[in-house]
Amino acid sequence: MLDTPTWNDEIFRGSLVYVAVFMAIIGACVFPFRNKNLQAKATWASWISWMIALPILFILLALEGSWPLAGFVFLSILGISEFFRITGIYSHYWYLWFTYGAAVATGLCIHYNLAYLYNLMPMILLFCLSIIPIFQNEYKRMLQLISLSIIAYILIAWSFLHLGWLVRWENGARQLLLIILLTEICDALNLAFSKLYGKTKWFANIAPRRNVEGFALSCLITLALAFGLRHLLPERTEIYWLSAGLAASLVGGMGDIVLSGIRRDIQVKDRNAFIIGRSGVLDRLDRLIFVAPLYYYILKTFEYYSI
Repeated sequence: MLDTPTWNDEIFRGSLVYVAVFMAIIGACVFPFRNKNLQAKATWASWISWMIALPILFILLALEGSWPLAGFVFLSILGISEFFRITGIYSHYWYLWFTYGAAVATGLCIHYNLAYLYNLMPMILLFCLSIIPIFQNEYKRMLQLISLSIIAYILIAWSFLHLGWLVRWENGARQLLLIILLTEICDALNLAFSKLYGKTKWFANIAPRRNVEGFALSCLITLALAFGLRHLLPERTEIYWLSAGLAASLVGGMGDIVLSGIRRDIQVKDRNAFIIGRSGVLDRLDRLIFVAPLYYYILKTFEYYSI
């Protein structure tokens, strides 16, 4: 039995009940149609993947000390590994391990509250990566290898690990739970509504499954959900739940769109499929790579101006 301040928080435990009931309702609605067509099968598989992922998320957030941060660092390393594989540079071990090392160092910066060093990490990694071809006395693919390594680190480690800063705050686990749920639900609704009702595409060449109607409907429902879940926030005033809802709805899908563009550019049809109902770790992280820093700095701004 967990015995930590987060787990002993009645609001956090109550959220577990709300989410469980919500997932049960979704599962009951999807189950009768799970074998109807390919889309129904994918939806059912995605629901199963969430039934695996959500308990892990709750346990991770409920753990004491730096365990949640360690979990996020581990996920970022898995994401970096997958990015290196889909871009075809996984065999270049020096670049891979320097990027791994930067992700671990970024986590340590959060652990020891070294915000200044945290913000310097992209430049430090760039310097280290630039040394590799010099010592190897090899310039071929230098630009490609350094660029892709930096992109992997910025998106999947430095940006995503802003969640680590959030979880360290008082009631941080609540806020983290809120922004993760809002982001994931919003993007799932965006894709669902785009398929059912949408006709006006705006990223047809990069994200053909998305359209304006799906985006608008998912934003409205996400804002309503943010209002309904505002009890997770330390302050229940309009500016807090509106900020969470807008951050999740406006930029929640950008990470998926960016990585989709990269995947199409290098003509990779799919990512590593080892998560039930999903293509890989990147599909779990991509929705948060822009939301995490945006939401973090919104809250930092509120804190600075005592809002």
